[in-house]
Amino acid sequence: MPARLRSRTEDDGASAVEYGLLVAAIAAVVIGVVIGLSSIARTAVG
Repeated sequence: MPARLRSRTEDDGASAVEYGLLVAAIAAVVIGVVIGLSSIARTAVG
């Protein structure tokens, strides 16, 4: 396999991992915000 194609394949793999980590981090933040808002809403209602 030529070096140019091999390096491109490796870059694509790293990009996929980076995007996966980014999506996981965003999901964690969203879950944290939802939990926080539900706690605030529960306190305000109850």
